[in-house]
Amino acid sequence: MRHAFMIMAHNNWNQLRTLLSLLDDERNSIDVHIDARSKDFDASKFNGVLKHASLTFAPRVKVTWGGSSQIQCELALLRRAVACECDYYHLLSGADLPLHDMDYIDDFFKSHRGQEFVDFCEIGSDMLQPTRERVSLFHPFQNMLGRDCRYVEWLSRRFQRLMGVNRLKEHAEVLAKGANWYSITHGFALWVVDQWAAYRRIFQYSWCADELFMQTMLMNSPFRENIWHPQADDDYRSIMRLIDWKRGNPYVFHSSDYNELITSPMLFARKFDERVDEEIIEDLARNIRGYSL
Repeated sequence: MRHAFMIMAHNNWNQLRTLLSLLDDERNSIDVHIDARSKDFDASKFNGVLKHASLTFAPRVKVTWGGSSQIQCELALLRRAVACECDYYHLLSGADLPLHDMDYIDDFFKSHRGQEFVDFCEIGSDMLQPTRERVSLFHPFQNMLGRDCRYVEWLSRRFQRLMGVNRLKEHAEVLAKGANWYSITHGFALWVVDQWAAYRRIFQYSWCADELFMQTMLMNSPFRENIWHPQADDDYRSIMRLIDWKRGNPYVFHSSDYNELITSPMLFARKFDERVDEEIIEDLARNIRGYSL
């Protein structure tokens, strides 16, 4: 099978090189977006990192926390990736690592060919009002201010509620929410790219809607019946990721978690941070490459 890995990164360049090296396989096409806010990135330091996979760096844009710029970045990566006509498209962050080698990952998707790996925690009528307001109200300052616009956002939301603003009233789509990381098929990826124009208005001027747009588009697509784990229980087995929100926001894995990580059936894990624990990154890499500790 052919796999496209789309990676959004903004720091920890040694860690990113390790991630890329673990995905270095002739079956893989890799597109990386580096946040334009990252001033110390040097693409030349990635020359020669890969021997087998193709690697391209996408044009850099500023990605603001919570803004629709995150969706725009994901879509730009997806548009580039579908040109390779891969079987699966995987969105990762620069803080992710695979937990197994590519043979294991490839075998998994061969055995689940045609299924969509997208996470859900809220769907349709069960969606909480604060979640709906991420898209039903306008959030015009989010792309400019990110985390710094909380007071302005509070005032804006209060005013819009008083005025009865609801920019979803003319849309019949089923809304859904979940983790923004996914593994999707070529057919659905093409559908997202082709249909985005019909959904752009919903997700413009949104807040943290990178957790809504792929879920919403999937629930309103012909691919809805192919969801691997359709329950809205926020179980990360739905995307085959090991992510721990109980010990952190999310938890950063440490060397003490090594046995948990190497025995996990999940395909990928997040998050890792070389500034916190570089040793676990090196140990996992050695394990995947078949070297004993």
